[in-house]
Amino acid sequence: EACNGWGLFYPRSGIYDGPSSNTAALMVASRFKSLSSEVMSNLLRSNEIRDVAEIVYVEKSDDSYENDLIEALASGNAPDLWLMSQDMVINFKNKTFPISFETFTERQFQDTFIDESELFLSRPNNLILGMPFYIDPMVMYWNKDIFKNVGMVSAPETWDQVVLSSETLTNRNEAGGIVQSGIALGEFKNIEHAKDIISALILQSGNSIVDIDTLKVTLGERGEVLNPADSALRFYTEFADFRKASYSWNKFLPNSKEMFINGNLAMYFGYASEISDIKGKNPHLDFDISPLPQILDARVKSGFGKMRAIAISKSISSYENGLSAIFALTSSGVLNNLSEATLLPPVRKDLLSRKVSDPEMAIFYKAAIQAKGWLDPGDKETSLIFADMVRSINSGVKTIDRAINDASSQLKGLIQ
Repeated sequence: EACNGWGLFYPRSGIYDGPSSNTAALMVASRFKSLSSEVMSNLLRSNEIRDVAEIVYVEKSDDSYENDLIEALASGNAPDLWLMSQDMVINFKNKTFPISFETFTERQFQDTFIDESELFLSRPNNLILGMPFYIDPMVMYWNKDIFKNVGMVSAPETWDQVVLSSETLTNRNEAGGIVQSGIALGEFKNIEHAKDIISALILQSGNSIVDIDTLKVTLGERGEVLNPADSALRFYTEFADFRKASYSWNKFLPNSKEMFINGNLAMYFGYASEISDIKGKNPHLDFDISPLPQILDARVKSGFGKMRAIAISKSISSYENGLSAIFALTSSGVLNNLSEATLLPPVRKDLLSRKVSDPEMAIFYKAAIQAKGWLDPGDKETSLIFADMVRSINSGVKTIDRAINDASSQLKGLIQ
């Protein structure tokens, strides 16, 4: 209930010197429900924070977050600090007070935070747009009972193995209808996180989608032989082609997460933050988690993650105070407390280098280290672009090459 959109924020900044001090406000979107008021309020009571600043945490609805922030900045009533997602970097970078490499060097940044954090760097200008705070990595949930029923004891580690496993795990009735699916791939509307799954496949294929330094759209670019995005989209859509042995999904099936929770989907791609929800909705579901599958013989393993970084508002009255607060919020002690409170991996490498005994957290740590992302110019807009790309391929209206080129043109338009 705490994440359904409520709250105010206070733009008064100042170093904390007791209860009567002014406060620095942290405006936070509620896309990640792990960042509840209770979690953040407890975090902000820590000595690492209170020795530097008294920070007021305020939740905002994800649906209105960006508009609220724009209006606050325009009215001069903006928060001193706010959380920037990777799909806000392009449109909001000019609304931040960045940190120069002279204050915190690029080497310090790279040594401190996971690789995906580089999405928040502006290398042409030697600037840090936001300090990494939070990551929710994508993992593969798999139903152990469904696997055991066919004599399989472990999850596939490569996409080639995913195809073979899915063919074995998918069951159809006499009319050819899917009653148990091996994996939810191929469609868009009824597949949870479809855009993110496709993005992960494209990134694993070697295409950055958007270049992080130049903001050039690379989705339609070809390699020596073919466009890496071509092979990713071809692989993804084949699971919705009833003529192929890999056919395991169609647009008439329930939502993929719902189907997994009900025990009728063998493999589900979701975020680490979903594990409590899955357990709560079906306590009897026997499942395990694994990192995202990889391309066969991949030189570098990679996954996908959603990140948040703390940005300093361009309108802040005291940059020095904001800088002190932001370094405190991203310190090792504070981010360790955040990880323990949310049961999610930290973004700092020094924390991720520790051994963890919890088997689920061990997978989340690995997924965070391998996570990648891209500079999405707008989550809602690009979801429509990706959905149209999948629909046009599945319907035969467009070839894969044409669908990718059209999507590239639309992405260029959004960035421009």
